[in-house]
Amino acid sequence: MGMVHLLFLQYTGSEQAAEPFVADHVLFLERHHREGTFLLSGQTVPSAEGGAIVACGVDRAAVERIVAEDPFVVAGVAKYTVVTIDPGRVHPALADVLGVDEARVRGRRRDFGNTPEVLNPSAGAPAKHLRERGR
Repeated sequence: MGMVHLLFLQYTGSEQAAEPFVADHVLFLERHHREGTFLLSGQTVPSAEGGAIVACGVDRAAVERIVAEDPFVVAGVAKYTVVTIDPGRVHPALADVLGVDEARVRGRRRDFGNTPEVLNPSAGAPAKHLRERGR
């Protein structure tokens, strides 16, 4: 299983100073989403604080190279803080995306009939808990 990286983008000046570079920044985001490196990206609330990205499938050095290529960074209007996580516990909905083994999966998976399948009950919610919730 690979590492997960939380990429926090902060404007170095005003949000308005970044506006001329937004189109190129969006192309940058789209490229890395298409390649499968970025799982999620979006602006913070409030947007003046910057944005955040969840990345996986590459090592820390590759993530550092990727963020250095962001048009916002190249133009000097933003900088990134990178936090790398070795996922110890993962929700079933993310297990395949992150390529984790069953031993790290916690929680329950719901099928289309809304019937939970408890994975690793000794590490997750016990059956009694599910009965109390009417499942």
